[in-house]
Amino acid sequence: MTEYKFRLSLLAQETRYDLTERTLTCSDGSLLDLADIGLIQIYNSYPGGNARGAGSVGWSQCFIRPNGARFTTIVSRHYVRLGTFEDRAETYQPFVDALIAHTAVLNRDTAFVTGMPLALWWLWALALAGLALVGPLFMGLMLIPLLGAGALGIGVLAIAVIAASAIFLVSVVRPLSSSWPRRFDPSLPAA
Repeated sequence: MTEYKFRLSLLAQETRYDLTERTLTCSDGSLLDLADIGLIQIYNSYPGGNARGAGSVGWSQCFIRPNGARFTTIVSRHYVRLGTFEDRAETYQPFVDALIAHTAVLNRDTAFVTGMPLALWWLWALALAGLALVGPLFMGLMLIPLLGAGALGIGVLAIAVIAASAIFLVSVVRPLSSSWPRRFDPSLPAA
């Protein structure tokens, strides 16, 4: 039996999960047959990290969705006290790896996904694209009085705004592209 414990927040109690070859048991008394899992999705909380490997940026989260039931979430950090979290990646990663391996054997129909949930990915994409467009435009509007309202000043300003938008978009596209949800085969080694 493999065990993993974490506390999600100030108001939450410590949650303990026990994993056997066939079941996942939670300290709240709930029992989940691994053969009933329809989706296991793991992702890093910060865009751009590798959720399938130790040493990734931020903390990892594992969503487990049984067929026709609510998600269960397991995270790699443990709340200690206000503003303080403990990294539990050393025990989290082997637990999640074992969960994936046992589930893959019992249910070939389980979808294994790495990357952000799609709704969260789109939220990040829209927010960052909005910042990429509005931020430089706002900067440009603030600089108009400094550069003067002449054609040369506005031309320089337009080039600066376009360049700033392009730089920001490039810096956002890379982490978001690596966080796009993708299926993975648990029988293959993590990339």
